[in-house]
Amino acid sequence: YMYIPLGGSKRKLLNVWVIFTFVAIWHDLE
Repeated sequence: YMYIPLGGSKRKLLNVWVIFTFVAIWHDLE
């Protein structure tokens, strides 16, 4: 029961990091 929510949280956290990194690089390019 704990494995599924934990995996979902990790995936959500990963998505946040991907977006954050993309925005940071995009601002550096401008």
